[in-house]
Amino acid sequence: MMTNNVHSTVAKYLLAAVCAILLALPGVAQSQVFQFDEDTDFSIGNSGASDYLFNWSGGSQNEADPTLELVAGNTYTFQRTTGSHPFVITDDTLPVAITNRTFARTTTSGTVIDSATLTPLADFTANPAPTTDQIVWTPTEADVGDYFYTCRVTGHTGMTGAIRVVAAPPVFQFDEDTDFSIGNAGASNYLFNWSGGSQNEADPTLELVAGNTYTFQRTSGSHPFVITDATLPVTGTDGSFARTTTSGTVIDAATLTPLADFTADPAPTTDQIVWAPTESDVGDYFYTCRVTGHTGMTGAIRVVSAPPVLLGDVNLDGTVDFLDITPFIGVLSSTTFQAEADCDQSGDVDFLDITPFIAILAGSSTST
Repeated sequence: MMTNNVHSTVAKYLLAAVCAILLALPGVAQSQVFQFDEDTDFSIGNSGASDYLFNWSGGSQNEADPTLELVAGNTYTFQRTTGSHPFVITDDTLPVAITNRTFARTTTSGTVIDSATLTPLADFTANPAPTTDQIVWTPTEADVGDYFYTCRVTGHTGMTGAIRVVAAPPVFQFDEDTDFSIGNAGASNYLFNWSGGSQNEADPTLELVAGNTYTFQRTSGSHPFVITDATLPVTGTDGSFARTTTSGTVIDAATLTPLADFTADPAPTTDQIVWAPTESDVGDYFYTCRVTGHTGMTGAIRVVSAPPVLLGDVNLDGTVDFLDITPFIGVLSSTTFQAEADCDQSGDVDFLDITPFIAILAGSSTST
């Protein structure tokens, strides 16, 4: 039994190695791998009992048994649009072989197929038309790994393909004032540091909240840092963007204005960008190196709306009640500002907020 387990493990790793080699060959298997970094609906037909034919919005039509790269956190639906050939998603224990860069199941055992199918089986089986049955899958970070899809009809071994679930690229959210210290790894990446966060995070995607203040300061030499709008020509995804232009004119035209305010010159200067985006700034931005040839030193910034303020909810538990009285008094007697305590919405928390706070508290108590 131990020998069989060893053989099974070795076979699995050999299969993974062969897949990796094939996928690394330029112009070969790469064209068969399709990446989906957002929610996607797959409509799946078939070519006899030979292949599944995949269709999706904005993509190839009738793509035969493609390899799908899915990103954890997105939702994917799989629906059969033609008769017969129930479609199942399995783990990587399904016995599969690769021939001429295509996958084929090497078992005709229904028991083996069912034991490899993800559970509950009904959730990972898309029965054929005319049913409207479908698989709806939102893989998580715990699901990162390799999978297969295949036809549940045991003899239809060629109707098989691969699915890879990859980790979502890092997006870092900052819902309070934050100071970024920015180093670099040669001319390849900016390295971000911030209090309480990752150290030397390479070209992260930053999600900033309107109404907060963010500072960006370069801590090493060379590589001036600029923030641009979404017109900067860029390719890639979160964590791996690259600028596709080496024109200084294009970079300057995309940089937010005044240019000096959105350029952080490198050390030993103490120059920095201080940005307090407002609701009118909600949208997508990039940062990049002003040195035209350093195209990889690029990342994304998203400015999102501040969550709505519930006046009177000073303890931030989502309701206004007597538990907010003590924190309200605390803010009132301090020099800090908290939007939930600014009950007259004057921009200050002072004694003029007491009467409206009492009114809000009384109204909340009455309504409950």
